[in-house]
Amino acid sequence: MAYEQNEQHDIYIIPPNFIEGGTIFGGMIKLRNAIEAGVFSAPAIYLVFNLSLSFTVKIIILCLTALPVALLSLIGVSGESLSSFIFNFFRFLINRRVVKSSVQENLKSPPQREVVTSVESDVKHNNVKTLKHQLREAKKTKKTKRKRATPLNSANTRKKRKKNITVSEYLNVEKIENGIIHTRDHRYIKVIEVVPINFLLRSAREQRNIIYSFVSFLKISPVKIQFKVLTKRADINKHLNRVQDDIEKETDERCRALQKDYSQLIRKIGSKEAVTRRFFIIFEYEPFNRRENNAIEAASALRTACQTAKTYLLQCGNEMIEVEDEDEFTTDVLYSILNRKTSAIKPLSQRVAEVIGKHVADHGEEQLNNIPAAEFVAPDSIDFTHGRYIKMDNTYHSYLLIPSGGYKPKVTAGWLSVLVNAGDGIDVDLFCYRQPKDRIV
Repeated sequence: MAYEQNEQHDIYIIPPNFIEGGTIFGGMIKLRNAIEAGVFSAPAIYLVFNLSLSFTVKIIILCLTALPVALLSLIGVSGESLSSFIFNFFRFLINRRVVKSSVQENLKSPPQREVVTSVESDVKHNNVKTLKHQLREAKKTKKTKRKRATPLNSANTRKKRKKNITVSEYLNVEKIENGIIHTRDHRYIKVIEVVPINFLLRSAREQRNIIYSFVSFLKISPVKIQFKVLTKRADINKHLNRVQDDIEKETDERCRALQKDYSQLIRKIGSKEAVTRRFFIIFEYEPFNRRENNAIEAASALRTACQTAKTYLLQCGNEMIEVEDEDEFTTDVLYSILNRKTSAIKPLSQRVAEVIGKHVADHGEEQLNNIPAAEFVAPDSIDFTHGRYIKMDNTYHSYLLIPSGGYKPKVTAGWLSVLVNAGDGIDVDLFCYRQPKDRIV
C-alpha cells in the first residue's frame, strides 16, 4: 500500500508476517514467553509461600527471585525465548571447535612435487579449458562399493568422523551441476547475479514504477528466495596502472600535472571509500510433493524461475548477468563468500589447481573424481570457539539478525540504501518466504 505524503514522494507500508501468531496483549508479548514466565517462576513462588516467614518478607524474596525470572522470560534474550537461549547456549558449548581443511594439512608435506608442478603450470600457461574439465570431473560423484563393517566398528568410525570433520565435510555442498548447488540434505539452490541501478537518482514516478514491478515479481517468485549484497574493497591497481601509462605517454607538462593530481585523488579515495558491490538473487527449489523431489524437476523449476526473474527485473531496469560456464560462476561465488581475503589475491583457477594437485599427489590420478565439490571453495579453517564471532579465512565474521518485526512498517523508497552503502565488509541479506493465503485470510 502507498499513501501520498506529498506530490513527489510516497510512504510504503510493509505488512507484518500474518502467519506468525501466538501473541497476547496486541502482539506485545509472545504466548510462549508468557507460558515460560509462569513455569519458571511457579517453583520459586511455591517454595517462598511455604516458608514460615511474614508476608512482607515473602514479597521481598519474590521480588528478588521470581520477579526477575518472570520478566526475563517475558522479554526473552536476543529475540528468542529463555528456554531457546539456554538450549542454544549449551549446544554451542558442546559443538564449539575449530574445523580445519584437509588441503591445509596436505600443503605442509606433499609427497610428490612433480604432479603439483605440472598442475600449477597449467595455470601459468592459462590452460583454462583443462582446469574447467578437471573441475567438472572432480565435482561428479561416483558410487563406490563399501565393505560391510561390524556395528561396533561402524559406530567408532562415525564417532571418529564426527570429531575429525573437515571444512569440506562441514559445508552442506554435495556437488554443483548445471549451475545448481546440490546440498547433502537434498535441497537445490540457484544463484544469479544482477546488475544494480542507481535507484535514488530516479524520479519519484520512476521509483514508483520500479517498486510496483518488483512487487509483481515477488508475487510469482519461488517460495524461498534470498537477496544478497556482497561488498568488498575495490581493486584500484588496474586503474592506477592505466593512469600511470597515460602519464608516461603524455608530453604536455600541464596535462601530466593534472593526471598526477587525479592519480593521487584516486589513491586517497580508494584507501577509504572505494567499495565494489555485487547483488545476487538466490532461489531454492520447493517441491509440491516432497516424495517427488528430484534433480530433473528442480533444474527445470529453477531455470523457469531465473527466466521469470530476468523478465521482471528488466522492467525494473536491472539486467541479469549471463555467464558461459554456470558451474564455474557458482563455484566462484561460493569461493568469494567463504574466502574474503584469499579470493582477492588468488583466483579460482589457481585454487582449483592447488586442490587437484595436492589430491593427486596424495591419492593418485585414479582418485581424481573423488574430490569433494566443497573442497574447491572451503577455507583453510573455521573457528567456532567464540560466541560473538567466527573466524574464517583469517577474517572475523559477526552477524546481526533483524527479525521481521524489527523495522518500521512505514518506510520511504530506498530505505535499505543506508545498509547497502554501509561500507566495506558489511553484507546485507534478505530472506523471504511465501506465506499461505488461507492462513493469512
